[in-house]
Amino acid sequence: MAMERVDVRVESEILEELEDVAQLYGINNRSEAIREAIYDYIEDKKEMWNSEVVKVSIPRALIIKARKYIKMGEVEDLNQAVFASLTIWCKEQKQYYLHERDKLDDIAKEMEQSAVVERDGRRRAKRFGRR
Repeated sequence: MAMERVDVRVESEILEELEDVAQLYGINNRSEAIREAIYDYIEDKKEMWNSEVVKVSIPRALIIKARKYIKMGEVEDLNQAVFASLTIWCKEQKQYYLHERDKLDDIAKEMEQSAVVERDGRRRAKRFGRR
């Protein structure tokens, strides 16, 4: 493929980050790193052409889980990792709330029984107090 030259001005901090990332991934020079970054950018945007983009804040705990999934090789990319993390988080929340609901049901039953006992006690007191 024929290549064209493009002059781009970039802040020095961003260029340093690019060089650090390039070194981490074994990319030999700036031009190659910039080409790779442009390619990745285009691929990411292409994936979104038929999608709706939603920006969200994700709790740090989920990000940590997502990174673990990536490191362990259980997922291929960040989207899959976040989806897996959210799926597990939702299951955990469901279990927690179902368990808590059971506790709340038990508390409500105890309160209802206590109210019945108290009501019956007042009825007896009235009955015996009248006689």
